[in-house]
Amino acid sequence: MDSLTDREFMGIFERMTEYIDLADCETPEDIERKMISAIKLMKRARDRGKKPSTRKKWRGRIKLLRTLGRDGVPAKTLKKMRMGFARRTIQFAEIHPRSRLSLTLTYGKKTARKILRKRLLKRLRTLARKRK
Repeated sequence: MDSLTDREFMGIFERMTEYIDLADCETPEDIERKMISAIKLMKRARDRGKKPSTRKKWRGRIKLLRTLGRDGVPAKTLKKMRMGFARRTIQFAEIHPRSRLSLTLTYGKKTARKILRKRLLKRLRTLARKRK
């Protein structure tokens, strides 16, 4: 994960939050625990799936979660240690405390979107006042 740019990492984070609610996660262990519970839920959906396409879809998502949680993305250089998804998420939240990621970890995805929307509207209102 450390070899990814912030933009690529945020894309992966958005995909992960579609399946996992990361509200109230403060440590990498909290995130990993939620990932494990999501994997169990996906396994149940895979096993109960009637169509082969449904089983294939859930198998791929389980594989993605396992790989990101356990290994992360391979580093470009051999000198660097791989950083898993949970550690990179906490590190990014500490560096960028007002970002969407840190708000998602604190409040959940829905509330984080509302907060960001309010911030944007406030910023647009102040810009509109300055133009007059």
